Amino acid sequence: MQVESKPSKPRWTIWEKLVVIACVGVILLVLVGPVTTHWDGRISSIAGEFTFLDDSGNPVPGVMLQVVDDEGNAVHHRPIADFYPGSTPTSDENGVLRFHCLAHRTGGGCREYLFVIETGDCDPPTYTCRFELDGKSVASVPFDELAYPENRDELPKVTRILTLPEREAHGRDVISEESLVEKEDEFILSERTIEISQ
Repeated sequence: MQVESKPSKPRWTIWEKLVVIACVGVILLVLVGPVTTHWDGRISSIAGEFTFLDDSGNPVPGVMLQVVDDEGNAVHHRPIADFYPGSTPTSDENGVLRFHCLAHRTGGGCREYLFVIETGDCDPPTYTCRFELDGKSVASVPFDELAYPENRDELPKVTRILTLPEREAHGRDVISEESLVEKEDEFILSERTIEISQ
C-alpha cells in the first residue's frame, strides 16, 4: 500500500524574508510619508554678570568662559556674542565676569519616518556656559537657564555698547582689530555669585 504524502509548503530563505520585510518597509514609508516638524524661536539679549569668589569670600580673577555644545565643542559668536576666536570673557580683579548674548532668531526642522527614523534637527541646540580656572572647570550653567529665566519680567535691564566682529569668524579665521565694530543694545541683566573651592 502506497502512502500519499502531503505536498510540502515552500520554505522561504532568510534572504527572501528580509527582502519582503524591506519591500513592505519601503511601501509603508511611501504611503505614510514623513512627519515634518518646523520649529523656531527667539533668544532675547542677555547680559551675564557672574561674580566668582573663593571660599573665604575673596574675588577670583582669571576665570574664563567657554561655551560648548552637547559634544563639548567650542561654539563661538552664538549664543554668546563676545566669545569668539581671540576673545574669551574673563573675570577681572573683582572676580566679575561679563558676557553678552545678542537677540537672535533660532530654528530648524526635521522629518520623522514611521515615528522612528529622524533626519534633521528635531530639537533646538543646547549649549553650556562652562567656567574654567587654570584649565579646570569650576562651574557650569546651561545656557537655557540664562536665555529663558522664570523671573524674566522682574530682572533689571541695562544698555551696553559692545565691540564685536563685523562678521562671524569660521574655522581658523583670525579677527583683526579693523574688523571690530561697536554695537549698542539693551540687555536683560542676569547676575550670579559663584563660590569656588580652591
